Amino acid sequence: MFMRVWRSVLASIAVSESLNLLIYVFAAPIFGIFTQDPAVIALARQIILVGFALELGRSVNITMVRCLIAVGDVRFPVGAALFSRVACRMR
Repeated sequence: MFMRVWRSVLASIAVSESLNLLIYVFAAPIFGIFTQDPAVIALARQIILVGFALELGRSVNITMVRCLIAVGDVRFPVGAALFSRVACRMR
């Protein structure tokens, strides 16, 4: 079961990072639909670079929480979610 979880995590990371890379590579044509300003497109590419790190954490979080819920552990994911929401609100 343990190895299955990590295979799922690696698969979700691979998919999300691949899609992020695809969007980064084709940022000019994609964002060209919405704007012709090169400064805006350059800024969008920088934001996508930040997205690489965010997608890593997001894909691990989503996969791990779903795996915990699947094996019947609901208290920890819910408690962690509530704690993170409260912690983010207390700047």
